[in-house]
Amino acid sequence: MEEVLKAILNNLCSKPYEINRVDGEFAIMFEVKIDSVDAPVVVGKKGSVADAIRTILYAMNISTKYSKKRIIFQVCVVEEE
Repeated sequence: MEEVLKAILNNLCSKPYEINRVDGEFAIMFEVKIDSVDAPVVVGKKGSVADAIRTILYAMNISTKYSKKRIIFQVCVVEEE
């Protein structure tokens, strides 16, 4: 799943980003830290792009061994000075 997320973000982000994956007992959380310049592109109007990324991750989760775990996709905007 992380490879697909990287491929999507490589096409959307112009600045470097960071993906943190946290595996919990009941959930897998992907925390993506992006630059403020890329935030409108990754989030989209009314969160449409972020929702599409979540849908892709959910669909991939159904067909894997992690299917009992919940997927959490979180976007964090980091402003560099």
